[in-house]
Amino acid sequence: MAFNLTVINKEIGPFVHHYTWRDVIIYALGVGAGFGELPFVYEKNLKVIPTFSVATIMEFFFAAAKEANVNLSGILHGGQELIFHRPIPTSGTFSTTGRITHVYDKKEKGAVIIAQSDTHHDSGEKIFTAIFSIFH
Repeated sequence: MAFNLTVINKEIGPFVHHYTWRDVIIYALGVGAGFGELPFVYEKNLKVIPTFSVATIMEFFFAAAKEANVNLSGILHGGQELIFHRPIPTSGTFSTTGRITHVYDKKEKGAVIIAQSDTHHDSGEKIFTAIFSIFH
């Protein structure tokens, strides 16, 4: 399967993700937060576990792989970098847009695709930037 190199630096998105304080708490409980992490599971003065951000952009992750013309059953999420510009609000709507920034051909061993996205809250503030690699 040939990679689609014309997608490099082409905007992908936006992807919209609405969430509530309940989603934030359910995520925290799902990753093991308990009594020791009360700020992440109790509504009063609620905080958001930073990795919640990754769960909100998975649609962008798969869209980037699809745009690069890779078989989704043969990919591996190889790396993740998050740059936070401000704390994640406990509810709202995220809008994520991004692009594939690099494709590294590893010849017969496949390829590595690097994608970067920016996520904004419905308040207009940029919340985080995500950079991830897809191994194919």
